[in-house]
Amino acid sequence: MPRKKRTTKSKIDKSRLLDDITTAKPGEFCYFIDLTKKIWWGEIKKIMTENDELIFQIMEEKESKFYIVLAKNCAFSEKIIKEIKSGK
Repeated sequence: MPRKKRTTKSKIDKSRLLDDITTAKPGEFCYFIDLTKKIWWGEIKKIMTENDELIFQIMEEKESKFYIVLAKNCAFSEKIIKEIKSGK
């Protein structure tokens, strides 16, 4: 019997796809890039600022690991996060 695919993309509001990530609130879901340049999907747990940089504490959905990520490495849209990763 084939495995059932997870549908995680339905947890994001369609109206937020093109919004700026700096308007994010705890409890919302976003894509983010970790230190090894891998794209992950997770829930924003905490928002902090340090040295005038916006920082998110994100819990990755699949393995429930916590990451500390700069806001410039996060996006609501998968298309935007791929552009950030490629350096455009």
